Amino acid sequence: MSAWTILVLALIKHSLRCNYDLLLTLANYHKQLRFVLGHGDFEPGGEYKRTTVIQNVNLLTPELIEEINLLIVKHGQQVAGHQEGDQLKTRCDSFVVETDVHYPTDLNLLYDCI
Repeated sequence: MSAWTILVLALIKHSLRCNYDLLLTLANYHKQLRFVLGHGDFEPGGEYKRTTVIQNVNLLTPELIEEINLLIVKHGQQVAGHQEGDQLKTRCDSFVVETDVHYPTDLNLLYDCI
């Protein structure tokens, strides 16, 4: 297993808090995840074995993933030109949309069908 595959599977396991059976199913059959792992649509084989996944994913503990996360954030701040100790500023846009929300009663369901 490559380091990238181990990192992706460990992040998924710790993010979803799933067991190894679900992780193995996702790794072998989830199309988008297999694309992230570097497998093509029509690539024959490439299925992961349960013991291989367990042994490799256990190498990355939640503490080690947190350290990797901090290194990535620090590097991203350096790329963006932020110096250590600078106050980071963020911005968020939001808007309000008026909707017609009603409880689904029998009469309302019939009205919605018309």
